Amino acid sequence: MTGLIRDLDNSSKEIAVIGNHQSKRHRIASEHLTLDIEGNLVSASARYKVPKEKSTRDPIIFPTSGRYNAPDGATLRIKFGKPFTVKEKSKNRLLAFWKFDEGKGTEVTNIKAPDQKGKVFDKNNEPLWTKGVGFGNGTSVSLRKESHINTLFDQDINGNNSIALWVKTKGHGLLLNKTKIENGKFANHSRTIQVTEEGKIRATYYGNDKFVIESTEAINDDHWHHIAWVNEEEYDEGISEELGNKHTLFVDSKIAGTKLTNRSINEKLLNAQLKLGGQITTKGTDGKNNTITGLNGSIDNLRIYNFPITQKQIHGFTMVGLMRSPLAITSEPQKMIRVGQGFEYAIEYTGGGPFVRFTFNNVPKWAKIEGRIIGTPTLKDLGLSKPITIVGMSPWGPGQQRFSVSVQPPLVKRDWKIQVNGRSILTRYNGLGVEATLPPGTGNWKLTKDKAPLRPPLILKVENLKSGISVQIRGTPGVTKYSIESSKDGGKVWSSVSKSTGLKQVILPLKNGNYLLRVSALPTAARPILSEPIELNLSEDPPETPERPEVTPLKGSVRLKWETQIGANEYKVYRREKGKQNWTSIYSGRSQGFVDKNAKAATAKFSNSGYKAGAGSDMNGIVIYEYCITASDKNGESPKSGITNTDPRNW
Repeated sequence: MTGLIRDLDNSSKEIAVIGNHQSKRHRIASEHLTLDIEGNLVSASARYKVPKEKSTRDPIIFPTSGRYNAPDGATLRIKFGKPFTVKEKSKNRLLAFWKFDEGKGTEVTNIKAPDQKGKVFDKNNEPLWTKGVGFGNGTSVSLRKESHINTLFDQDINGNNSIALWVKTKGHGLLLNKTKIENGKFANHSRTIQVTEEGKIRATYYGNDKFVIESTEAINDDHWHHIAWVNEEEYDEGISEELGNKHTLFVDSKIAGTKLTNRSINEKLLNAQLKLGGQITTKGTDGKNNTITGLNGSIDNLRIYNFPITQKQIHGFTMVGLMRSPLAITSEPQKMIRVGQGFEYAIEYTGGGPFVRFTFNNVPKWAKIEGRIIGTPTLKDLGLSKPITIVGMSPWGPGQQRFSVSVQPPLVKRDWKIQVNGRSILTRYNGLGVEATLPPGTGNWKLTKDKAPLRPPLILKVENLKSGISVQIRGTPGVTKYSIESSKDGGKVWSSVSKSTGLKQVILPLKNGNYLLRVSALPTAARPILSEPIELNLSEDPPETPERPEVTPLKGSVRLKWETQIGANEYKVYRREKGKQNWTSIYSGRSQGFVDKNAKAATAKFSNSGYKAGAGSDMNGIVIYEYCITASDKNGESPKSGITNTDPRNW
């Protein structure tokens, strides 16, 4: 698959996708629109003007148009709003987790990398292990001012990330650091979390965009407190080389402060090991030493994520850690969904111990449970569902979550239609977009609220009869009145020769000569819609020689068809066996097709067609039939057409 996104000018974009697989969905997305085409060896493009931002929850709907190529037809899908992919979501993961449940010794284990053993350093004493936070018999590690822990974790955590841990202390000092010291100063992107002398939590980010976030309440009360530093990063709008960062400090699940910064995409990353406790000394701008002393206190359950965890997740950690809830379901369900939009809810929880069992109540009929709740609502499911209740049972006790899902109509209203080559086609509305089945071939498509132009009429057949000239019309939908017009000067001047409500009209006989004929559809309160003109040549002579017929030999019969001859009102089919001189008339009528069921000796075409490929084929007993046709009008019968035959090698 090949995709393209480009700016056409300051306000317009084009996206395109080319698929080289069969029966596959090929998708490309900008921040405003997702273009999806499904079929064999298909391609599609879309152009649109970038919509103005609006302070609405829903994506903005706007007109768009493009081209497509689908040899066998295809399904076109258009979705509005920012793209979402399961692949992107699956990148969110827990990078590291130290539970500190060892209970003894100097090693601490990262359960996400068990072979990587961190170490507790204390020159004068063995590490002290105490009762851990929360339910169960877990332990925590206690630090003195002279001790520290090197976790050996050195992955870069700039960008989307979260650091969460528990602390209990009566003092102050350095709680956590991921730093490098260069020329006596902290290197760019170094960070520390410390308990100040006043007992407040201070998060410091060093370097070009240094900042400090400090809590307002003290936590040095010798009770457990949960600390989380969360960073959410995204492209800074209008600045292509910088990333906007939102740093938030949480203390006991409450926001203690927020800072907004920018980070250059090309900035050098900090590869420094994460340490807990210990003392750090740097030089200030005045050349004097600045020292952050080590922490005297306990630490437990240190987690590092590569995505910004939510306040609800942090609240769940806090509730379980403080033993206010034995189990906290932290996943956030989608509470509003549109008809045709896929719903998925996977359970995330904290606490509960090693064995947790969940039960689901009042799951909507449009959804099912497969380890998670999934489903797609339809129009009959509109409205607010009954409260869905999820109960988790664990050895420590239960946890519960309740929520309802509001099913809303599709985002796109029914006055938006997909048009192909100027004609509206059946448009299906679901979720945040629309879809339609494209006809085979190449064409232009458009999503618009404008009504498609009415289909022009078409002259299907003209017959030169003694009573006049019969004209058969393919009409315009919704129009009942038509006018037939003629011109003798090549289309400069037109005059109406018949006006009626029927699709078959007879014009009074015209004088001999060369005419142009056209049909005007006459809609109510609208301008006439004109057909393409056709040529009509009238004389005392019979019709001109028709094109030779197309024949398809079958076993025991032959199928024929031919083009309409302007002015003809009857066709005759003639047959003879190859090598004979005389023709036999086998059909006379007004149709443009005929099946010769008396050609009993006919043979279907050979699988290896062509004279050269079939040169060695056995032709014994095979009769080759020859066919031609004539066209007749009031003046008589035309000369015979060219001859075609049923030679099974000749295809």
